Amino acid sequence: MPIEAFLAVPVFHPNVHPDNGFVCLWTRGSTGDTIVTALVRLQNVIGWRLHNASPDHLMQPAALAWAASATDLPLPCTPIEIPASLSSNSPGATPRRIPAAASPIPIEASTTARRCSKTL
Repeated sequence: MPIEAFLAVPVFHPNVHPDNGFVCLWTRGSTGDTIVTALVRLQNVIGWRLHNASPDHLMQPAALAWAASATDLPLPCTPIEIPASLSSNSPGATPRRIPAAASPIPIEASTTARRCSKTL
């Protein structure tokens, strides 16, 4: 089962359910997905660096329409710092940062995509 994320207070974003705060992070789940990967993706969703326009993942069409004309995206943020104990670096390595994307990254649709339910 893929890692799922919910926001206590839903935000205006195409891939966040406006009522229950469910955040669609994946086009398809993978056993290799980690909580660290999920947190980085969540940060990129909240900062408007990541969105999926596929109908299976679109929960706020108005947000997608707004993003097409927004000039101040993505939002600024500090990348998540990953402790060495959670990274794939060798033991004793210094923490590394996973940089946030510099510009919005559309998530490609997939025929094997996990469908984000609009009625969770």
